[in-house]
Amino acid sequence: MTTMKHSADARTKRSRQPGLPLSVIHADALYKPVPPVSLDDEGYICRDGRVSESTRHGRWLNYAVNAAGVVLEHMPDALVAYDLAVLFEEGNPRALVSPDVVVALNAGRQDRGSYKLWKETGPPDLVLEALSERTWRRDLRIKPSLFEDLGVREYWIIDPIQKLAEPIMGRRLRDGRYEPIPKALTGGWISDVLGAELLIDSGEFRLRDLEADQPFPTSRA
Repeated sequence: MTTMKHSADARTKRSRQPGLPLSVIHADALYKPVPPVSLDDEGYICRDGRVSESTRHGRWLNYAVNAAGVVLEHMPDALVAYDLAVLFEEGNPRALVSPDVVVALNAGRQDRGSYKLWKETGPPDLVLEALSERTWRRDLRIKPSLFEDLGVREYWIIDPIQKLAEPIMGRRLRDGRYEPIPKALTGGWISDVLGAELLIDSGEFRLRDLEADQPFPTSRA
């Protein structure tokens, strides 16, 4: 089993070379687009050919996006997006990550091909990754320090491939650094951003209202 930890190498680079851009410090965390790749009018990626790892992987992520939309339905400016490219350095199309799920509470729900930090109200409030056989080590060991430096308030991992001691793992930003989110007495993990509990129910990933016994449905219907 593997536990989430900060990359010591990334911290060393930050302390020794503070003038470098984040795309250099965190080069190993950057997303490598999968052909065929589509670019927007400014030359930034907006779509590629990545496919889901497995039916469970896709099912958990589909639920995460739909249920988070239900959770935040009362917030008209809350963006919940699946597989959205997050670009964080203007003028550098390679400075991007593509989290499985992005939540930005004040970004607005207008259509966009990517999330460009210099055009948005700020960094995403929450990022969620579902582990896959191809990328689970990067999700656990490399990406957290980049999202930490970008100011993402919560970083969540769900584990459909059973690599971790627990199927859900979260980090919350405090004083500029991520701290582990402890398991709640109810058996899940509480997200301040969503105001909901992340848990596994009958072998499936679910979100639950803090005041309710039942998980959120998978759609607004």
